[in-house]
Formats: sequence, C-alpha cells, structure tokens
Amino acid sequence: MSNKRALVTGGCGFIGSHVVRELVAHDYIVDVVDDMSNGSLDSLSGLNFRACPADLLPDFELKHPESDRKIGSVLVVEGDFSHREILERSKEGRYDVIFHLAAMPRVGFTVEHPFESNDLNVTRTLALLDVIRGGSTKFVFSSSSAIYGDVEQLPTTEFSPSNPQSPYGLQKRMIEDYLTLFGRLYQQKSVCLRYFNVYGPGQDGKSPYSTAVAAWCTALKDGRPLRSDGDGYQTRDLVYVGDVARANRLAAETQHDLRGHAFNVGSGKSYANVEILDMLKDRFPNL
Repeated sequence: MSNKRALVTGGCGFIGSHVVRELVAHDYIVDVVDDMSNGSLDSLSGLNFRACPADLLPDFELKHPESDRKIGSVLVVEGDFSHREILERSKEGRYDVIFHLAAMPRVGFTVEHPFESNDLNVTRTLALLDVIRGGSTKFVFSSSSAIYGDVEQLPTTEFSPSNPQSPYGLQKRMIEDYLTLFGRLYQQKSVCLRYFNVYGPGQDGKSPYSTAVAAWCTALKDGRPLRSDGDGYQTRDLVYVGDVARANRLAAETQHDLRGHAFNVGSGKSYANVEILDMLKDRFPNL
C-alpha cells in the first residue's frame, strides 16, 4: 500500500487502540473517530496525536492542514463515526482503508435494547459503507464469533453454520451480509474478522461486562479475591489483542481480491476457566 492513510472507528477503545498502535508502528497516518462511550484518550498515551471535536474539524484543518501531517501521526476526532464530517472525509476518498471497530459490544445490552443497538451496529455502519461504495477504500470490519451462536463443532471454522443467539450476533452477521452484497454490486473490497475472546493490556476489568481474564487480572492488581464464573469448566478460545491488531493490518494489506470474505481470529484452542486460574496460581502462589 503506497499511501498509508487509515481511519479507525472506535480507535480509543481496547482493541481499537491496539490497532492504532500497530498501524503507527508500520508508518500509517491515522485518523481515529471515537465518541468516548467505551474509549479514552489515555489508551493512546505515548503516541503523537492531536484531538478535536467532530463539529470543529473544519476549523481545526484550517490551522493544521492535511499536507502537514507526518507519517505516524494520529488525529483523534471526538464524535460519532457517522458524523457528517467523517462521512464527508470518507466519501472524498481520503482513506486507503477504514477499520471499523466502533460498536455496541455488550451482548446483554443488545438483548435488552435491540432497536437502539441496531441503530449503531447496523444503520450507522451502513451509512459509512454507503459513502465509500464504488470507491477504492477498503473496509476491514470487526465482526464476532457471536454470529455462530451455540455450536457443536470445535474448533469452529468459517464454514460452521451461523445461528446467532443475540441481537449483537445478528447485527454483526447483517453487516457481513451487506459487505458480501456490496462486493457483488459495487466491487467493494472488504474483509470481515470474526474475533473470539480477546484479552490483553488495557482491557477493562472493573465492569460487570468484563471478561473473566480481565476481571481476574484487575482483581490481582487491586488485591481483591477473584470472582467465580459458573462451574469453571466452560471453555473459550482466547486470542491476544496484539495478534488481533496484526490481523487487522494484514487484512488491509493483502493483495487478494477480498469482497466480504470472513476469517476467524482466534487461537484455535479452547481453555477452561479452571485452567486459567491454575496458571494464575502458579504465577501468584499467594492467590
């Protein structure tokens, strides 16, 4: 890719911030858009970034022209990814690739609020897709293993049946279907990355929605007892966030003609909670 210009939606979140760091390390110029509902500027500490509210973006660019941008620089636009300024920049073809990570990721919330979550995860995502259709911008979509639902085939492959058990899983599958359709209708280049259970530095471990690994690591740091999830024998495919970030970059840089093709991003191995707890006890004998 000769002109490495990228937009990362949700780039101040857990996974998104790691994607930003991966891109900066490989000489991209990066725009981030994040409404800060699940993100923080602290996640980008150490990077060369400026921040600007979406409504003030035109004024900001008068003082800081695009021509002055350096390789590895980051502009954080604070606002919704479907804001008119973001849609206009995308429509103009400013980006070689859009990494779409912004979403309402909480399964329980989507069950309680299917309409509200659909607006963000489907309708506004479609607005972003609509402005780039027919252009050269590649779209790397953060999908989820939730599209599979309850599966019997382990390890789960990309050819396993899709049977979402939540609005969240269904909403992810709907965008995957749109990308496949856009590939046929408009020759839109896109890749769908189906994340399994992502863990790593910067993950929120204090929320009721936190994964077990994040909650346990945070409890260890704070000197609190570790919570119990079920009987401990439920298994999950765990994947390190750095590997997820690298998968995003490689999906953008591939020379293959991908149009809505989907790939699992996981380790291919399942771990039970009791196995993880045993690892932690080996590392921290006083647990």
